[in-house]
Amino acid sequence: LKIGKDFFLAFSPERVDPGNPKYKTKDITKIVGGVTPECTELGRLLYSQAIKEVIPVSSTRSAEMVKLLENTFRSVNIAMVNELALMCHKMGLDVWEIINAAKTKPFGFMPFYPGPGVGGTCIPKDPYYLIERAREKGFEHRFVSLARSLNNAMPVYAVSLVEQLLASLGKPVETAHLALLGLSYKADVDDVRESPALEILRLLSAKNKSLKAFDPFVPGKSNVRSLEEAVQGADCVLLATNHRSFVKSLSPRQLKAWNVKAVFDARNALDKEGILAAGIRYKGIGR
Repeated sequence: LKIGKDFFLAFSPERVDPGNPKYKTKDITKIVGGVTPECTELGRLLYSQAIKEVIPVSSTRSAEMVKLLENTFRSVNIAMVNELALMCHKMGLDVWEIINAAKTKPFGFMPFYPGPGVGGTCIPKDPYYLIERAREKGFEHRFVSLARSLNNAMPVYAVSLVEQLLASLGKPVETAHLALLGLSYKADVDDVRESPALEILRLLSAKNKSLKAFDPFVPGKSNVRSLEEAVQGADCVLLATNHRSFVKSLSPRQLKAWNVKAVFDARNALDKEGILAAGIRYKGIGR
């Protein structure tokens, strides 16, 4: 059997954003590359039945490289802003204020935001494919490798900030009442693959055996049944995943009613000023 004559082979990389209601499959432009021009054209025709726009590229290898570029681009830019957040913390600056001001520039800037790490099926692993394939060809991806190291280190940094917050309360991490909220890798999904929240859970659980973890999307890895059960009387609440239900429920008034002493907001999702005004300590990444 011969490709392009007896059968036709093409590749189209996956493009999805789980939990994002704005983009439906039919609306996301599809890339397709075939082994031969005929394979590419048949792949384009196939996807055109369901997708609004299909972009052909010259080969299957080019199509795969599109995917690797897209996800490595995100990995590198997230790493850059994570490192900027670490610097701003040292300099007493609010990285979120700076990003929000910078994104008013109508050209030449795209905002990325710091967090406790990256997760999911693509961004954590795709750069490694690129690094290894390039290495096979005698090329060393130093920049991409550094970005992976920076993002992989963020859960450790998040835990260090929690320990600093507890120290300001005179509470050792080993005996503090800790509540970890969110275990999936992003808001409003149940996917825990490569989730930085799980690494935070592992690190904190090694130090604090009574830590309470809750995620309504991931009940199998939660050790309490409700948000209130996790948060009530907590010395520190760590918001690792910004589920909408969490953001709505964790108002300054409710946190105070639950007698929470401190909040570590790894996603910049909560009302910092309101929390501080309620007499609750607050710390975030880069602010």
